[in-house]
Amino acid sequence: MIRDSWLDGGIAVAQPWTDFAPNVWTDGRLAEHRNTGPAATINDKRPQLSASEALAQTPAAYLGGTDGWDPTGAPAEDAAPLAP
Repeated sequence: MIRDSWLDGGIAVAQPWTDFAPNVWTDGRLAEHRNTGPAATINDKRPQLSASEALAQTPAAYLGGTDGWDPTGAPAEDAAPLAP
């Protein structure tokens, strides 16, 4: 997903996504949301997330796993270290 990003002129506006043989780009989960810049065009080759879909796509939702890692970079709560 590419969201809230500045897309410069180096991106093919008409066909920004490409196949990675043997995979076809339309089989992937590629989407854009609220991008700006010369290459930020909306067309049928550029799937867009709705506002409600984008709300669900947070760094914690797609990067966080079951290990408790916080992908937002927010500092952890102050706590005494565990004894070895």
